[in-house]
Amino acid sequence: MPPSRLTESLMPMPRLQFASSLSRLVNTADAVREATASLRLQLQGAPDLVVVFLSNHHKEKAQEIIDLIFHELEPGTLIGCNAEGIIGESAEIEGAHAISLFAGVMPEVELTPFHLGEDMYDTLECDHGYSDLWEEIGLPEDDNLRCFLLFGDPYTCPIVEAMDALMTFTEWVPIVGGMASGSGGEGENVLLLHKQVYYEGAVGMTVTGNIGVRTVLSQGCTPIGERALVTRAENDVVYSIGEKTALQYAEEVLERIPEEAQELAQNGLLIGIAMNEYQDDFDRGDFVIRNVLSADPTTGEIVIGDMVEAGQTVQYQVRDAKSADKELRRMLFATAAQEAPAPAGILLISCNGRGVSLFGEPNHDLNCVLNAFPETPLAGIHASGELGPVGGQNFIHGFTASILLFQPLTAIETVAEGVEERDYLPD
Repeated sequence: MPPSRLTESLMPMPRLQFASSLSRLVNTADAVREATASLRLQLQGAPDLVVVFLSNHHKEKAQEIIDLIFHELEPGTLIGCNAEGIIGESAEIEGAHAISLFAGVMPEVELTPFHLGEDMYDTLECDHGYSDLWEEIGLPEDDNLRCFLLFGDPYTCPIVEAMDALMTFTEWVPIVGGMASGSGGEGENVLLLHKQVYYEGAVGMTVTGNIGVRTVLSQGCTPIGERALVTRAENDVVYSIGEKTALQYAEEVLERIPEEAQELAQNGLLIGIAMNEYQDDFDRGDFVIRNVLSADPTTGEIVIGDMVEAGQTVQYQVRDAKSADKELRRMLFATAAQEAPAPAGILLISCNGRGVSLFGEPNHDLNCVLNAFPETPLAGIHASGELGPVGGQNFIHGFTASILLFQPLTAIETVAEGVEERDYLPD
């Protein structure tokens, strides 16, 4: 007998909830069944969203994985990709079998999935290309758009153009995700979207409605020398900084810094580009970090991994495990201390150049996040390029940890309340 209206009115409203699970089983079907069984125990009701991350060992059976997940969980929407490192609820699995699932029951939240294939990029070259793209993939024009979730193939997706297209007809929102990191080249990655497997382009979704999001993006660098203005540049070539050539300025900076920092610079010098010239003070999170790709000793020019213009503030940078660890912990502590709802679920997209190869030990980024937000469902990957915002703009990064926090819009609960900074941060 169906419930009466009175009974329905007394039934509790569904609440925002997330769950995560990780299976290391070698057999693909067994791994999916183990992971989905764990989600069923954690969630009340069928999930509106399932995010799937699978190690390269399982990618040949991507369609089987999708079919099993729909059979076991009946999700409203599914998205995911493969990667060489899989992050789950308890570990970062590097180079071994793993399937990590992240699922959410998201009442009053609309998820709009889309695939950006090669034909979509052809559309962008036409008149009214951006508007045609939005109409074709059905993206919402909604004031309640919270974020884009996006995973791409690094060989076939022009990710910068894709992000520009997504931001054309909406107010600024974060784009978070990453590039699949399968072994091999073009055609070796799998992108999962709802009930289909794609081998090129990008898969994504919009998140709209009754949910809040926050982002943390840690580039893990230490600034060296003083900030200065670019005085001449063209595209990705910097000719002069201040009254000196870009190379002369770099050499002067390196002469004045401690020997330890000089050694780090020998392993790779980086440059930070300020995203907002109209602020009085600059902190680490105000710069997007790019590699110094080459330098010409004859002309003094340098080539960097991004476009730069005269008048922008820059500062040279170096990166090592110590600075990456310290920055991530400080940013997470600051986020946890904000007067905002505690996160209900977290996605962690970490560079495949981090992990054991950078920190010398497993699970570094995962442990940092869980120290700040204990017992929060979490999943992620080691990507070959991480997507996330800096200074109100979306970028693709390297050697970065990009973190997306899903949270209620109400019910303020500060995770770090009463936690002293010295209990969490290293000296």
